[in-house]
This record gives sequence, structure tokens and C-alpha cells, in this order.
Amino acid sequence: MKSHVAATLAALLYLHAGALAKADTPAHAAFLDALVDNWDGRAVRTPHGPLPYDIEFSRSADGAIAGLADPGAALHHWRFLVEDGQLRLRFLTTFGGNTTLIWLNAETVSQTAVMFRAEDPPSLHVRVTNTGEEVNMDVFLHGEPHVNIRLLRKR
Repeated sequence: MKSHVAATLAALLYLHAGALAKADTPAHAAFLDALVDNWDGRAVRTPHGPLPYDIEFSRSADGAIAGLADPGAALHHWRFLVEDGQLRLRFLTTFGGNTTLIWLNAETVSQTAVMFRAEDPPSLHVRVTNTGEEVNMDVFLHGEPHVNIRLLRKR
């Protein structure tokens, strides 16, 4: 009996965890809608010190939310999209002539925050939180803070 209960609980937890990352939820829509705007930004922590990070997120015809930041040494392309019911983040930095996209999948989604994990390298995580007036984009490598970006909605 105990093994049946444990198996049922494990299955429910697994199904619930998967549902957290599904993109076709009200939380998902609220999160994406709240990103659309012009933002004054600053990368307060980077391997190269603080950098300017202004960005405008807009909705494209396919419903994705995309923005471009120019912190100086490279362009950073951010694109939040839904593929097969899954919220994803496609990121590209042109630093050093790079053209390789990084794909990240949402692990958890709420109205105000999403945690993404990269497909490659899997040690890369990005947490995006949005309070309505402030967006924080925190990048982690191997569980350690790597880049912290702070955006304030332009008035």
C-alpha cells in the first residue's frame, strides 16, 4: 500500500511540476504582456563591470516578445516565445562574433517570474522577474550569479 501511495504522490508531483512550465496559462500570458514596453536598464553585474542596458520589448506578429540591448561590446537579442505549448527563451549575444543561439526552456512560470534552464549548456539558468515597474534578469552559471540586469519602465 505504501508503495502505491508513494508512486501516486510522485506521479502527481511530476505532473504538477510539468504544468508549472506550460506556456498556455494565464500566468504565462500575464508575464509576457508585462514585458512589452520601453525599459531603462543597467547590467549591474557582468564579467566586464556595470554596463548600460536599455531595451524595448515588443510583440511580433507570431506573438513572441522580443527585445534588443546594446551594452557596448555586443548586441544582446532576447526573444520569449511559445513552441508546442512551452514557454522558451532564445538568447543571442554577438560578443566576439558569436552567432550561436542559446535556447532556454521555462521550468517554472508565474505571473511575475519565470525560471529558464538552457538546453546547452544545462548549467546556465536565467530568472526573469517583473513587478510591473521593474524587471530583473538574473543569469546563473553553475548555480552562481553571473550577470544581473535591472530594468525600469520608462515614464
